[in-house]
Amino acid sequence: MFDFFAQALLPYYMHLIATTLFCKIIFYVQHFLSMLDFIFFYSYNGLCDNTKTSIRGNY
Repeated sequence: MFDFFAQALLPYYMHLIATTLFCKIIFYVQHFLSMLDFIFFYSYNGLCDNTKTSIRGNY
């Protein structure tokens, strides 16, 4: 009985875990890239002293 349930549910759980991990990895990668983009943009503005395209908006 247990073997039947294990064989039936194992692919489902594997799919669920794989999907969750994949989504988490994608989320963290996007978050990390946006952080890098923010740091790069900020340092780029600091180096070039470009106040027109500042993150703060320069209102």
